[in-house]
Amino acid sequence: MLNQQFENMKQVQDSLADILQRCAVSKSLNWNDSIALIERYHMTNELKKTWVGKLNESQQDELIALKQEFPKEIAAWEKIIKLINSMELGDPEGPDGERVLKFFFDLDKKMRASASRQRKLNYDILRSIKEGKLGDDALPLSPEGSVWIAKASLAYSLKRWEQLYQDIITNLTSDPKGATGKKIAKDWREHIEKHFAGTPPDLAIGTMLWQEVGRQRTALQKQQTPVPVQEQVKGIYVSLAFNPEAMSWIEEALKAH
Repeated sequence: MLNQQFENMKQVQDSLADILQRCAVSKSLNWNDSIALIERYHMTNELKKTWVGKLNESQQDELIALKQEFPKEIAAWEKIIKLINSMELGDPEGPDGERVLKFFFDLDKKMRASASRQRKLNYDILRSIKEGKLGDDALPLSPEGSVWIAKASLAYSLKRWEQLYQDIITNLTSDPKGATGKKIAKDWREHIEKHFAGTPPDLAIGTMLWQEVGRQRTALQKQQTPVPVQEQVKGIYVSLAFNPEAMSWIEEALKAH
């Protein structure tokens, strides 16, 4: 209890120092600063009772800063996280899963200005987990909630890719450089953008390739006997890979648009 009170007071002291510094310049106390000080104290006190209290000081500070900058968005995010953790939602691969993901897509657009800060914070937390400084209780989603949202995300993404494939084969007789090709190319890129959630494509693709190469190498080292090519082909889920005409069509559309 004493440690928590000390940390809360330190947060207030830091905010107060900022306010006093501005007062020294303006020679007056801004009422908005006083409100901000009170809000920060209450916010810090409440957040420390949650998973945020497990994070280190700099990570907590960044989360508090984001919550102050995007109060409505973070409040909505906290509400949906609580709902997911309650396990009261339906099938993650059904309508409930799609609704939750569309909420996150919309939230990502609203908070796009802070995307770089969010990534840095996420990677910092990931590093702390790898170093053994944080556990499951330092994450907003419970293990069960994480599985639910992962199933929802994978189902949504796969469904979207399959729909794009159907759009391509339906329009194989049309000019990929025309209006239809332009629309499908646009839909293709929009789906990629949603998947990356605001991360610059070059960064996202690079890190995904890096991760996949590492995963494949580990799997190969554990493999005792060569896998027959027929078995390898069964692991390819990209329908486009087995339809050279469709592959050529979307390639032309993406080049043209």
